[in-house]
Parts: sequence; C-alpha cells; structure tokens
Amino acid sequence: MENRTFNCSWGRMTRWITGGVFCLILFLIVLFSVTGFSDPDKTIGKSLACVVTVSVCLAVVVIPAFFAPLKYYMTSEKIGVSRLGRDIVIPLGDIENVQIAQSADFSGTLRVFGSGGLYGSIGLFWNKRMGSFRAYTTRNDSLVIIKMKVGKLIVLSPDDSEAFVQAFVSFREAK
Repeated sequence: MENRTFNCSWGRMTRWITGGVFCLILFLIVLFSVTGFSDPDKTIGKSLACVVTVSVCLAVVVIPAFFAPLKYYMTSEKIGVSRLGRDIVIPLGDIENVQIAQSADFSGTLRVFGSGGLYGSIGLFWNKRMGSFRAYTTRNDSLVIIKMKVGKLIVLSPDDSEAFVQAFVSFREAK
C-alpha cells in the first residue's frame, strides 16, 4: 500500500494567537532595541539587559516552532508527525484504534505542559472524559484520537480526518 501524507493547516485560533505573539515579540524587540541601545547614558548593565530581553523574546518564538506539527504521514509500519525537530513516530502495531473526535471529548481540557495556541496545541493535556493525553494539533476542528494498546491517547488534527481514519483502517487491514 502507498504511503499517505495529511496536511495540518492552522485553524483560526492558532493563526490569531501565533500572529498576536509575533506582533508582541516584534514590538518588544523594537522597543528594547531602540530604548536600550540608543541611550547615550547607557551602561553595560542596561545593554546586557536589552540583549537578554531580545534573546528571550526570540527564544519564545523560535523554540516552540521545532515542536509544531508540519504534516502527518502514514505508512504500513507507522503514523508520523513531521516537525522541524525530531518527528513523532507511532508504530501501527501499538495502536488499538483511531477515531474521529467529538467536540465533547475536549470539554474542560487543561494544558499540563506545552503550548496551548502558539503554533497549535502541542504537549500534554488533561480532561475528565479522556484523562491525560498528548496533542500535536494545529486546529480545534477535524481532530482524531489515537488510542494506544497501553491506554495512552494521542490527538492529531489532519485537515481531512475521515481520510486519515480510512487510511489507518486500510493499512491495518493490509497487514
């Protein structure tokens, strides 16, 4: 069976939050660059504070980008999440099932660790209905839940969730 690739475009919330963070960081960098480096009475401490602030602002934008999903792929052996950093690989043999998520599945979800908007919802989350789960999503609609045989849950957001589930079923049946 042929390998499949699934896009994961940004939803409206991800676009707004990421755009807002970029604008805020850009504003802070410009503000600290202009006020910190152009002051004729600047001291080493002031300059160092500006360099540190600009560096932290850049890190806030750059580091999370390495964890954001770029696309999903599926082969006869695995489901993968492509990222700038190391890909997430989920062996098909470890998966119990894949299903399309319902909006009620995510009611009352809390972020335990990760990003809840910048580049998507990425990291560890929890809610009463599902318990603890990992998410590598870029939108709040078109979600799929991968249930592992060991009970862990992983949530992805392929643009075409139905095609994603159908591809999983096809790969599983081909084995």
